[in-house]
Amino acid sequence: MRAWLSMGKLQYVQGDYKSAIASLLSSIEVATPSFGDLFYLSQTYETLGKAYAADNNYKEAYLSFAEYDKLKSQIFTAESDQRISLLQTEFEVEQKENTIQTQEGLLKKGKSVQMLISIIATLLLLLLTLTLIAIRNNRKKGRLLEKQNHEKEFLLKEIHHRVKNNLGVVSSLLALQSAKIKNKKMIDVLDESRNRVYSMSMIHQRLYQGKNLSTIEMKDYLIDLFAHILSAYGAEDRVQLNFDMDKLEVDIDTAIPLGLIVNELFTNILKHAFPNQSLGAVKVSLYRNKSNGLVFKIADNGVGQTESGSEQIGFGTQLIELLTIQLDGVIQKDVNNGTSLTFEFNSAH
Repeated sequence: MRAWLSMGKLQYVQGDYKSAIASLLSSIEVATPSFGDLFYLSQTYETLGKAYAADNNYKEAYLSFAEYDKLKSQIFTAESDQRISLLQTEFEVEQKENTIQTQEGLLKKGKSVQMLISIIATLLLLLLTLTLIAIRNNRKKGRLLEKQNHEKEFLLKEIHHRVKNNLGVVSSLLALQSAKIKNKKMIDVLDESRNRVYSMSMIHQRLYQGKNLSTIEMKDYLIDLFAHILSAYGAEDRVQLNFDMDKLEVDIDTAIPLGLIVNELFTNILKHAFPNQSLGAVKVSLYRNKSNGLVFKIADNGVGQTESGSEQIGFGTQLIELLTIQLDGVIQKDVNNGTSLTFEFNSAH
């Protein structure tokens, strides 16, 4: 079963999606009910879902990802039960040790009442014993707290993982819906919605894969997001990207709206700034100002925009304005030599 799984993964990486699907189906076929290893079976369904999605078979991809999520839930439940049982055993052992140590102390004290020197010696011994017990108990409590922290971290990572997978399912559903529609405007609307979902999915993916569960490093995230949007619009060879950013950590409440803003801005640039498949360049900057606020700037050398407000405001523009207000930000526009937009966010952390 694992041999078929390994072959299917290799074929998927090589881009031979149909062969990968055949190998992975063979892997599932030989995994009998008594196979007993849900982890490798879940990997098989996950890779199968990716292969179906890459082969544009979104229905089967959705079913495979659903089976993968069900297996992951079973694995997660089994691991949680095992950890709870282990903690309960350790707690009971600790209670028994405390009872035994207390009884030993009482016996030593009862035997030393006949002589004053024996009493003093016994009290000193008891004091030393209790001190050692307290130190050992504190160490055990410290280790228990550390284990509990690891448990909470594991649960948070699993939550972000599940959110990321659920957003992936939403994206697949939008793709399925888009494939059934012939209206070009509706297809564009669905594709834009998929990009918005993807920008949020990337946040949760980085949270469960990274060491820090509360902040996102924005430089690598934005580079990946721009690359995805370029690929989605097939503009990799037409539009050159220049990044002027240092490593910068922001919390999730800032990262998600900022990612949505960037998605809308860059999508508008690709749709309007470079008509007729013309070449162009886009420069992106992100830094903190003197008051520790966040400053984001995006500029293109395209055909430019007018500053008139007479044109109809689309959903994307409204979304940018609402998200900017949410982050207590302001927008500055410059339409000389292309279009340049600068955002200053006061409440970004």
